[in-house]
Amino acid sequence: KLHVVHCGLDAGLFEPPDRSTRSSPVEVLTVGRIVPVKGQSLLVRALADLTARGLDARLTVAGDGPGRGELERLAHDLGIADRVALPGAVGQDAICDHYARADVFALPSFAEGLPVVAVEAMAMELPVVASRITGMPELLDEGHSGLMVTPGRADALTDALARLIDAGPKRRAEIGRAGRAKVVAEFDLEHSAAQLLQIFAEAGAGSQGPTGSSTQGRVPRTRQSASA
Repeated sequence: KLHVVHCGLDAGLFEPPDRSTRSSPVEVLTVGRIVPVKGQSLLVRALADLTARGLDARLTVAGDGPGRGELERLAHDLGIADRVALPGAVGQDAICDHYARADVFALPSFAEGLPVVAVEAMAMELPVVASRITGMPELLDEGHSGLMVTPGRADALTDALARLIDAGPKRRAEIGRAGRAKVVAEFDLEHSAAQLLQIFAEAGAGSQGPTGSSTQGRVPRTRQSASA
């Protein structure tokens, strides 16, 4: 028997701010190593398209990596260098400040498991736009706690971000609260720990045969469905 246990997060460590009355520009945040598989260049192109549509948005790419220089050049070539911030690698002690300043979290990756940064962003009540890959449908309730787009499609990413920008701060706040509720209900550390204890307790009870002797090979498998 296969049991799914989510990688737990202490939601109490993440204190979301009140974003319901924020004005422009809308701050979009992505977090991750700057490498092609993370799709940050798509996000820069999407920001350029949003700007061309007359939508007021800024982008912060928190992280570092070999693709940083190319990303900076792309922003310059598209004429939006003043709207793109690259603060470099951000430690866990400072990442919540970035989540707090953001209005939308974006994860345009081509490959992920179930990314911890998306869970953290939801715990901070950020509406999430992410590629429809691997574990994301397990995390995001489409249209309720975020939006999913086809991987590699800058136009789809632009449209999804535009929807959230046009929705306004109150609607974004509602989506963010739904995301945090999902995290608390299904990805909370205490909940995950309780699940594991229950599984191990059942396995221990099941390891005893009808005469009380131990039987082998009856410990159920578990899967943690999250990745950094």
